[in-house]
Amino acid sequence: TSDRLPLVINVAPPPALDASADSIYSPYMSFPSGVPSPVQVVLKNYGTTTMTSTQITYERDGAVIATYNWTGSLVYGASSSPVTIYTDTFTGGVHDIRAWVTGENGTTQAINQNDTTGTQFSACLSGNYDIGGGANDFADIPAALSALNNAGICGHVVFDVYPDTING
Repeated sequence: TSDRLPLVINVAPPPALDASADSIYSPYMSFPSGVPSPVQVVLKNYGTTTMTSTQITYERDGAVIATYNWTGSLVYGASSSPVTIYTDTFTGGVHDIRAWVTGENGTTQAINQNDTTGTQFSACLSGNYDIGGGANDFADIPAALSALNNAGICGHVVFDVYPDTING
């Protein structure tokens, strides 16, 4: 007798439609806060039908920011050049961004496991920031210090602290 287990592998052909948000090209790692920065995504076509359109949704820190309608031509297995889907200005600190595709060639695709990509990056602090108050950059001093510690400084930083922020 054999100790080997039988292994059966079923190989199916690639689907006709299978667009992917393959990676986030920009922003990457760390860059200055307060500066308009392109959000760029690389698309890949895993389907056998040439991809001519798709919607790319952009999310920052859990909130949907924008949807971009991409048109072009990607054959099976091809990746796009970086596609600028939005220009965003990030506050100082660590951010999570995601992008996903829907509606390839104006229809629904069967495989959704590779539709979404995401990354985490830091926007280093540079400029003036409000702590406390109404329209603030940081709710309190510990939040500002956390951003300094996690994101770093890449220029002059001034914190304007609202009086109600400091108790005592």
